[in-house]
Amino acid sequence: MTSRLLAVIKLLAESSDYTTVEQIAEATGAGVRTIHRDLEILERSLSLRGVRLERRRGVGVRLIDPVPKRLMESADAVRFSAVSESGQRPLLILLYMILAADWIKLSEIAHVLFVSDSTVSSDISALEEILPGSIYIERQKGTGVRMIADETEIRMLFLSAFPNLVPVYLLYGDESGVETENGEERLLRLIGVRACRDRFFTMIRAAEDILRHRLSPTSSGMLYSYLFLLARRIPVTGNLQRLAPSGMNTPEPYIRAARCMLAADSGELLSVSTEEDQEVLLLARVLSSLEIAAVSADSVENYLGNLWTPVNSVIEHTLGRLEVSRRVWLHDDRLLLNYLRMTLAAAARRIDLGIPRWREIGLHPYPGLEDTPEAAALVSQFMIEMEERLPEFSPSQVRREIHEASLALGAHIEVLQTRHAPEFRVRILCVEGLGMSDYIAALVRDVFPRGVLIDSHWDPGFEENQTPGEYDLVVSSFPLKVRGCRHVLIRADSSPQEIRGQLRETAAELETRETNEEPEKPVQKEKRREVAKVSEQVQELSLPVIMSVISGFFVEKRVPELGLLAQAVAALARRGDCDNEIMIVDFERRESYGSLIFEELNVRILHCRTEGIPEPRAGVIQTVPMEPTVLVLAAPLTASPVQTHALSEIVIALTDFGDFAEVLSRGNRREIQGRLLTLFSQKFG
Repeated sequence: MTSRLLAVIKLLAESSDYTTVEQIAEATGAGVRTIHRDLEILERSLSLRGVRLERRRGVGVRLIDPVPKRLMESADAVRFSAVSESGQRPLLILLYMILAADWIKLSEIAHVLFVSDSTVSSDISALEEILPGSIYIERQKGTGVRMIADETEIRMLFLSAFPNLVPVYLLYGDESGVETENGEERLLRLIGVRACRDRFFTMIRAAEDILRHRLSPTSSGMLYSYLFLLARRIPVTGNLQRLAPSGMNTPEPYIRAARCMLAADSGELLSVSTEEDQEVLLLARVLSSLEIAAVSADSVENYLGNLWTPVNSVIEHTLGRLEVSRRVWLHDDRLLLNYLRMTLAAAARRIDLGIPRWREIGLHPYPGLEDTPEAAALVSQFMIEMEERLPEFSPSQVRREIHEASLALGAHIEVLQTRHAPEFRVRILCVEGLGMSDYIAALVRDVFPRGVLIDSHWDPGFEENQTPGEYDLVVSSFPLKVRGCRHVLIRADSSPQEIRGQLRETAAELETRETNEEPEKPVQKEKRREVAKVSEQVQELSLPVIMSVISGFFVEKRVPELGLLAQAVAALARRGDCDNEIMIVDFERRESYGSLIFEELNVRILHCRTEGIPEPRAGVIQTVPMEPTVLVLAAPLTASPVQTHALSEIVIALTDFGDFAEVLSRGNRREIQGRLLTLFSQKFG
């Protein structure tokens, strides 16, 4: 570990209160931005050793846990955490050359970074060793240096590097807090990254309106950086003339959104017309590679293009494996399925574009979560389905690209396995995206007694527009000024155990507060109901849907002369309002991905979404003792989560109620319906 990092640790360890970044910078002789980067390194390094470091905007930083003595003396720690300023400087030079788009003198770079010409030359040599072979840095005495490569590849290289140096939250700030005492800070100021901020965000909002989706904060920052790059390079290099072909088509909504963005610009910043097909197409491909903040229950097929079939295959195979291993039913949530479709398609397109993920310049956002069952299942199936559609890629690259999907899937499973009645109101704000928000929401539900009412929608204006007392707790992954309630700042790279520890402490404090406080006033209760209506609408149960499912629940003995699918479809269609042919096709398609069998319960779940049925329906086909009982579930393609929630609860009851599987296998229709009424009455009670 460098002497400066050790000095920072010692300074924090000797203080029981918050220490400001400015105080650390003054004590170590480093710049403020350098200290911020050091703290990010220390945060990850210390968390892996069980030491929590808390950072609060406008307050400072402190160590929550004592630092082990061996950490200060360990040579291994030196090797693990050593990331020097000189290791970051070549990256800054790379970005500076990309933005210059032409010859640039070494002396100019040296002046900006406050180093010598020879240091810049050495850093460029270091760059040449890590750049792809297709990117060449040309040097000419008396003229300077310039980067030579295919324009598309240069742009994708910039997209991989720039967002790691300029986090998205910096785009919303101002220049007043930026120190200019060293070269790195001066460079970021001189390139004018915020100069066109209002214009760029107007263009981004125009694209979001066309797409009818909001981008995740990280993706919004990536799109911002791409527009910034175009504004700097196109006046020098001209418009893109050639775009390498792709095995993936670009869906029409993204092309329309790209044209709308350029039309909204009106040529003020970008010298690109809406008729420049190559520029429009590349912008559309970049748009299609970005992750969204939230998704609707409407069909997303138009956004996937020719990825619709392989992505659905990835999801179906993955969900089938997880449903068996985790004993949950995951096909009832249309929002989850659509989010997985959009996120996995975006990951495939990023790989297709060749946006590299360099470990040297950007650590994985959620270390320690990569090897979850959800990630492992998604990665293996993604590799199988995309092998012939994408250029060469590795499992580690796929794992990094699909982390949002694996987190969202894992969080949904945890929510299903830890269902509680709401008591506390919690607001979750994570700049990392929906996957991280859902992951934190699952941990909150897991830790808080009797559950919690959660709102995890991203709101960039929350700090200014918050209403004191609206929530009991705000959990965020970035510093935030919160009024009128508790605030927990979590680190994106914290382990699940660390986050649970923070949440348990807070839950205990809130429970104590609830016990000691006076009963809620009517206005406060009404506010709770308003929050509940907004944030838990997907989780609620519908009494009409429940009664419809229970009253229509069929019970049949297995008829060997009939095929299983044929018997199931005939039972579902007994009312004469179904299309049997469509249902058979949809059941066969779903079964082609693999059957869902709970072996220890001796229950097989036969399920699908289909246009052949008008409402959610369920039933059971009872078999001979050696064969699994068949639970049949079907719902319309357009069914909302509220409609399918009742079917999900029936599956969950298999593991929640020890004798429910036995009742299904042996009971008559009246007994099973009675048990279902008992089950759902407990949910409403």
